Amino acid sequence: MHIHWLAPQPFDNIHALYATPLASLRLRAGALLSVLSQGALLTAGPHIPALAQVCVVGKIGVGELAQRQTQWLAEIQAFQGKVVLDFTDDHVSAPSSMSAFYLQALQHIDWAVCASTLLKARLAQVFPGPIHVISDAIECPLIPPKQKPSPPLQLLWFGHTTNLPALIDFLPSIDQPATLHILTNASGVQQIKSMPAQATHLTLAPGLWSTQAMVKTALQCHLCIIPVGMDNLKKAGVSSNRLLTALALGLPTCADMVDSYLPFKDSFGDLRSSEFADMLAAPTLWHERVQQAQDQVLPKYAFQALGKQWLDLLRSIAP
Repeated sequence: MHIHWLAPQPFDNIHALYATPLASLRLRAGALLSVLSQGALLTAGPHIPALAQVCVVGKIGVGELAQRQTQWLAEIQAFQGKVVLDFTDDHVSAPSSMSAFYLQALQHIDWAVCASTLLKARLAQVFPGPIHVISDAIECPLIPPKQKPSPPLQLLWFGHTTNLPALIDFLPSIDQPATLHILTNASGVQQIKSMPAQATHLTLAPGLWSTQAMVKTALQCHLCIIPVGMDNLKKAGVSSNRLLTALALGLPTCADMVDSYLPFKDSFGDLRSSEFADMLAAPTLWHERVQQAQDQVLPKYAFQALGKQWLDLLRSIAP
């Protein structure tokens, strides 16, 4: 079976998927790649090869959108095999520059895969075909929770620059002396550096995100925060990946109670409740919950576990 993953950039070496900055490719196509065996082939890039049997339509991206949209729609429509849309951001309920592409692509697909159950529910309002949920894989190693140096507190936040508004809005809620490590992309780092000075008790320490930087920083932090923004329609459908990654890093975590996080409520604190103050005061009291999540929950989100879900699904619909 030859599977092709439509992606904005070409991958002459398919294993370069693991190093791409595009998280949807690393954590989803990368998961599939991790379980491919003899008799299965994965390619990725902006054009569908003639011999492909299944095409997964990945995130189109905003770069050169008009040209790529026309090209991708033409190739999807002409493709003789099965077409699966990987829907990882809500461009249906929350209009964006990419909404027109996704609404047109839905007319030419056989199946859809979503990164969360809320995304599935929203997509089902405009797509009557079968929809499957496959989560993002966790790409960092499991780090057992450890006792950290005494205060001042070291907090971790990581994410794409599009997630920064929710963090910035939340900053006034941190009322104790702390250093907040912010790992994001280059434009996000510049945004943080250009911000006016925050309260004197809070130090912002921006840095470029990478898996290695995230692990290194987590080792010196006491806890992680994940504000999403409860009134953000587009972000409400996020996958569970950032929360599960924070727990994999061994960090007690407080997060907003978005839909995909609710199944893991026993493992993290509610950022908008007294649990946040409790965690700031005594993060080590949450270590047992973090360890339990690492033992019982996180193995289900490893690359190979989710890759098997992808492979089983695509094999079931291959022509």
